[in-house]
Amino acid sequence: VVVGNSFAHQNFGLPAVQPEFGKSYDYGFVYDPQWLPGLSVNADFYRITLNNVIISAQAGTAQSILTDYCFASGAPNGVPITNPSQLSPICNLIKRYNTGGNEGQIASVYESAFNAGTLTTKGVDIGARYRLPETPFGNFRVGFQATYITEYDIQTGFGSTKHLAGKFDRAYGNFARWRGLGSLDWNMGSFSASWTARYIGGVSIGYANANLGASANADSNPSSYVGSPYHYGSYLYHNLAFGYNIEPLNTMVQVGIDNVGDK
Repeated sequence: VVVGNSFAHQNFGLPAVQPEFGKSYDYGFVYDPQWLPGLSVNADFYRITLNNVIISAQAGTAQSILTDYCFASGAPNGVPITNPSQLSPICNLIKRYNTGGNEGQIASVYESAFNAGTLTTKGVDIGARYRLPETPFGNFRVGFQATYITEYDIQTGFGSTKHLAGKFDRAYGNFARWRGLGSLDWNMGSFSASWTARYIGGVSIGYANANLGASANADSNPSSYVGSPYHYGSYLYHNLAFGYNIEPLNTMVQVGIDNVGDK
């Protein structure tokens, strides 16, 4: 990429894009114990393999096409290559000037959806909910659902693999290993209220190997650049809601506050 030069980028469809296909395996259980009515516990273990993964035009931005799918593709471990015969087909989306004073420089980058290899993910979903016995203060229910990602790998099909579990990647998004949602619900007569808490675990941004993706480093000298991952801490979001049931009108009126604490 020539620093200081600008170039056009265009969005369009690619007729050569093929459908995704894959396999998924899921096994688990639901346990409703007789010794504690109102309690239900569940767990599911899953493994999903998806081939011919379609990278959307949004993920396939000009910058990611240049760096993630062309510059660092074609060689294991994200090591850049210089032999044109080893470059990935994605590099064909980059058009250069053939003549004139800008010969060889980038003229435009076509942003398009394209097939980019294989996705494999494994993890577990767990949850529980409990309806407490009725009390003079109303009815209460508590519950939670959580997901733990043990693996989320995308093999680009051009020799490099991104291990995204526990990371944030600009092209693919946030893959925190832990995510969860807890809730407490109450109702008494026509009145109701609920509190939910959404947890998103911490992630790392960047790679120790700078060729695998963006990394946090203040060194402006490319010859001595070393990637430095940055750890972004976990977050807990709280939501509140209050409701009133107008039974003659068969209507529920509800007001709520999302993200209490403005995180």
